[in-house]
Amino acid sequence: LLTAAYLVATMSSEYPWIEPVYKHCSDFVHLSRAHIVSMQTGNSGKTRDGRFSFAVGLEAVVLDDERYIEAVEGFIATIDVLIRLLKGWEFTKANPELVNQMKSVQSAP
Repeated sequence: LLTAAYLVATMSSEYPWIEPVYKHCSDFVHLSRAHIVSMQTGNSGKTRDGRFSFAVGLEAVVLDDERYIEAVEGFIATIDVLIRLLKGWEFTKANPELVNQMKSVQSAP
């Protein structure tokens, strides 16, 4: 069964950044602290009387440049992994005999 947990566990040995990125990003799938922080407006969302204000709607949330750069770098790294996996899949489908030979060599004692 191809689940997110399986993919994270399988890919983390080769790409150590996957697990922490997955944990952080999965917060956006499930209502969590990441949602609350991203909705805060103004000076960390805090008003003069100590309450917090949040923006909900179609307006863009303004983040600092560091957060945008981090998001873009993460997106690029993820796409690079996806492209590598797709090339491997394409090779496997185009060369089944060679792949079987490679598996035989790897499983030999």
